[in-house]
Amino acid sequence: GYNNAPRLLRDSEGLLHLVFTCGDSIYHTTFSGADWAVPEAIGQGRYPALGWDSNHRLHCVWCYNSGPPEFLEELRYRYYDGVQWSTPRALMHTYNSYLWGIGAPSLAIRDTLAYLTFKSYFGPTYHPEPGGSMPDVILLEARNLLYGGFH
Repeated sequence: GYNNAPRLLRDSEGLLHLVFTCGDSIYHTTFSGADWAVPEAIGQGRYPALGWDSNHRLHCVWCYNSGPPEFLEELRYRYYDGVQWSTPRALMHTYNSYLWGIGAPSLAIRDTLAYLTFKSYFGPTYHPEPGGSMPDVILLEARNLLYGGFH
């Protein structure tokens, strides 16, 4: 797999948190020192990345890329408050742009500011809405950086 970002982090209580991909699903589990908890599905996609914020919340981002006919490509996100995961949301998508594909993201957090980077491709053709007709595409490799605060 990609070595894009941390997938295993320890919280302030010593509990290990692991996110991983199985098929096209993202799972979260914890290790208490004796046993692994039953994994919980937290989203669809691949290449999860973890980070802690200054409020001790665990944040997870991953990429979701569907194939034909939708060609839906999103950078997805959830956070864990120690009890439950937030509602999943798309941070960005590539349709109605010149970007094609969202690769394995990396995540870094400082206080309440998150920095995300991922690999994508910039094409000379416009990326249509999911389900729209696909143009012939010539792609140029690009790196992208997003950042924003948590509320």
